[in-house]
Amino acid sequence: AGGWGSPIVVEGRVYLFVHHKAQKSPGPLPKRKYPYLADDKRGGMSAEEYAKYEENRRAEDIEFGKLYAFQETLVCADLATGKTVWRTDTPSVYSRFVQSGTLTYHDGKLYFLSAARHVRCVDAGTGKEIWNVALPGEFIDEFYMSSVLVADGAAVAFAGKLFGLDAADGKLLWDGTDKMKGQHSSAVAWNAAGKTLAVANVGGGETICVEPRTGKELWR
Repeated sequence: AGGWGSPIVVEGRVYLFVHHKAQKSPGPLPKRKYPYLADDKRGGMSAEEYAKYEENRRAEDIEFGKLYAFQETLVCADLATGKTVWRTDTPSVYSRFVQSGTLTYHDGKLYFLSAARHVRCVDAGTGKEIWNVALPGEFIDEFYMSSVLVADGAAVAFAGKLFGLDAADGKLLWDGTDKMKGQHSSAVAWNAAGKTLAVANVGGGETICVEPRTGKELWR
């Protein structure tokens, strides 16, 4: 229940990122008024009725989220022994599903997208945070599993749409257009004609190629 991230192995170490929760107070939880309904449990609801039900369910989920403490944990373990080298625990927030994608290692640093639209960069040797930047845009309970691509000095990731940050300090370089929508897919690097470009799957079943530092779209 820690998200969708996979461990990565770099130079004899294993790194993992999870987003998890713990109930604040022991005991049974209140009964839900709007539980999840599978297709065969909707009792002939119209599309409009079900949309309203889902709106109420989402609001109830947010209230239930207040009963838990959320935390983001990074673990670095020795590959040969499994012994923990370092671990960091950072308070986090509720998201509709616990959020953790697969870490990206680049030049001694770990890059990842955490809850509430934050991109974080930490020192892989110590776990010490180098920068933590909130992406522009509204956050209610969204969750994103996109891994960060580091290419041409930029950190590129999806959080509703594609964004580009300076890999060194987290400064926002560009904010993608509405035609660059995405949640869980991850951009990949493509070396072409002496340049490192970013290729990403976006909404509508389309694939785009952009310059990592500018967000300029080269083809679709």
